[in-house]
Amino acid sequence: MGDRLIPMMTKKKNYIYYNDIKKQPGLFSVIKTNRIWYRSKNSIFNIKTLNNEGTKAQGLTLYFFSEGWNLLQMITAEDVDLNGASWNLKKGSITVFSTNSSFPLTSEFKTKTIKMTEEAKDLQNSGQTSDMLTQKELSQFINKNKEAGLDTVRYEVDYHSKFSFAFAGFVMSLLGIPFSIGRARAGGMMVNMGISIALVFGYWVVYSSSLTLGNHGTLPPFIAAWAPNLSMSILAYFLFMRLKR
Repeated sequence: MGDRLIPMMTKKKNYIYYNDIKKQPGLFSVIKTNRIWYRSKNSIFNIKTLNNEGTKAQGLTLYFFSEGWNLLQMITAEDVDLNGASWNLKKGSITVFSTNSSFPLTSEFKTKTIKMTEEAKDLQNSGQTSDMLTQKELSQFINKNKEAGLDTVRYEVDYHSKFSFAFAGFVMSLLGIPFSIGRARAGGMMVNMGISIALVFGYWVVYSSSLTLGNHGTLPPFIAAWAPNLSMSILAYFLFMRLKR
């Protein structure tokens, strides 16, 4: 269900949010597709890859149109640093289309800064989200962004956490059994409930902290996702051994 239903329902939620609530339907396609198309007033741009924070992009093609939707200018860039409405383009070209000339004029540049509309700033809040992708789609997305040279650490943490979190209930059951048995002998249902709530809270703190360390590169993605389950399983084992004594 987590791999099939949640991504599907998240897509539906975002569709309603961007189309019916925010009234910016163009942003919905930004969230789902790997190859991003976005329209902002009299311009349309295409981005091949966008990093998780929405601050860096690769493979930009930007089209500017007149009021009558005649193509006036096309800008391409290999790399883009997105700083709100100010975009810093690297290794690109500018092609100007004129009604007075049969051939477009093209010039290349190493760096160039352009000012986009205020709407374009929303692109930074509309990057790919892992909860909209199945495990297979997320794996393909990670490989594609790695090939493009983009940072995929957060996506890798999310990918491994999809598996590790599925075992959370099992690990918590192992951890709770020694307390339940020990307290059952001494009596006290409220004490058992209090311990169970404390264990769940403690596990979530460890799990969230580990993922945060993984997202910031302090821990490898696989270790960040599985360390909480491993540590809690070891704790459950020692509690079992103590209970036997």
